Amino acid sequence: MQNDYPKISCLCVTRNRVEYLKASIECFRNQSYPNKELVIVYVADDHATAQFARELDDGDIRVVEVPVEARTSLGAVRNIAIEQATGQYICNWDDDDWFHQDRLKIQYEAIIQSRKRASILYYLIIFDRLENTAYTTNCRQWENSIMCEKQVLVEHGIKYPALELGEDTVFVEGLREANVLFPIIRPQLYIYNYTGMNTCDQSHFETMFGYGKKMSEAHSALVAQAVSGELDCKGASAILDSEDFMGAIHYDGFRPWRSQALALVQAHAQGQADAAAQAPLAFGS
Repeated sequence: MQNDYPKISCLCVTRNRVEYLKASIECFRNQSYPNKELVIVYVADDHATAQFARELDDGDIRVVEVPVEARTSLGAVRNIAIEQATGQYICNWDDDDWFHQDRLKIQYEAIIQSRKRASILYYLIIFDRLENTAYTTNCRQWENSIMCEKQVLVEHGIKYPALELGEDTVFVEGLREANVLFPIIRPQLYIYNYTGMNTCDQSHFETMFGYGKKMSEAHSALVAQAVSGELDCKGASAILDSEDFMGAIHYDGFRPWRSQALALVQAHAQGQADAAAQAPLAFGS
């Protein structure tokens, strides 16, 4: 059966977040898509992750240690992850987020059925772990959910820029310009966690909460059970697929993020990487 499906390489760049990483790995292991690998990439001075990696014993997980001097930017490390991928497709797999058991399957099938070469989610569930509150995000291309054929990156010269913030926006913009993206509206496939340890700061997430729609206490509690591991991935996926939960999701219109995204892309193209990295964004990681 595995030979009937091309390999998907899930790319996980991590740093000093072992407890969150463990949950992300469990989501990977529970994926219904059969032919997959998880490529975990960390920098050599991250001793906690190095210790955890030595204890991993899973043929579907490969761990890549990046020398400290090679870690020039988050974008550079993401490019190393792509280079290490052995799959026909790559899929971003953030170390602190939660993924539905059918995420890989649904995003891959969307690519095949649409005859495009990449897929991306237009809505997510975002969860404030500090306040135990869930939101449906606004509608946009959520860069952290990208899946694409690896070869398309070679053909169009697409890679992550040398940025600490917004690197994924430039990457996805390249795929959009290449006309290979297919949009998916299945927000329950991805729970985007705000932990207080994210790449972007609190004000960034407060902006996203403001753009989103708050879910009820009862539905937020279900999301909390999923991300905490109180419910296993299969059980949580079934609950998020339920008529009750799906009926509570609010599908809102586009918000004014695209002009900011294009400004970031333009700044990068003009070599203003430092200014771009400091720009306030209404989106990101």
